[in-house]
Amino acid sequence: MKKFNFSSFVYLALFALGCSEAPSSNQSGDEPFDSYKVYRDSQVFRTKANELIGSGRLQFSKPLLNANSAEHFVLEWLPDSTDSWFVELSSHFSGYPYQDGVLVRLFLQQNVVMMTASSPGYPFREAVPLFSHQPNQKVRIRIELHDGISAGVRLVVWHDLLTFDDKNYEQRSRIYLGNHSFDSFEQGWSFRSHGRSLFWGLDFEGVRLTRAHRQKALLNDF
Repeated sequence: MKKFNFSSFVYLALFALGCSEAPSSNQSGDEPFDSYKVYRDSQVFRTKANELIGSGRLQFSKPLLNANSAEHFVLEWLPDSTDSWFVELSSHFSGYPYQDGVLVRLFLQQNVVMMTASSPGYPFREAVPLFSHQPNQKVRIRIELHDGISAGVRLVVWHDLLTFDDKNYEQRSRIYLGNHSFDSFEQGWSFRSHGRSLFWGLDFEGVRLTRAHRQKALLNDF
């Protein structure tokens, strides 16, 4: 008889209690959003243009590969505010309201997209600039997290759109380690703890989300 996994049952039960259903899509990456639920204290709505607007937290339904997996996230949004917005990814966590995963926070500061990150038990690192940003420009970010490797957690980030002006964009033709915007190993960020569980989510404010899904990890394990 297959052994009952009590921990997985508890996590899934907490997930169901804390969230409400919302329109969703598949996990293939062909659709803009992976299946998700809106956390109960959030005001998030899906428009006819297939954008998520409002503010609050989304928890995605399908668990990660495992508690120490390599995951690749594709996030895209249009700012609603010209001076203040943020998008925060929670990875390898137990679900909201817990803060037991790796957190990656992106925000705007003086027309520059900034990033900071933390892991359980440790504060956010000093924020670093990723790229300049003009009002109304679309942002498309790829975040790859390799959790559970011998050196801790490795975080690699790409700015996926080459921007010509606020209406014209070109997606990068190829993504590889050499054209990244950020690499935690190069930056000297040492994560001394790992995410605790199998889910991922987004907290956002001041943006219209147009894409949030996972793809197969691009880089080999380090």
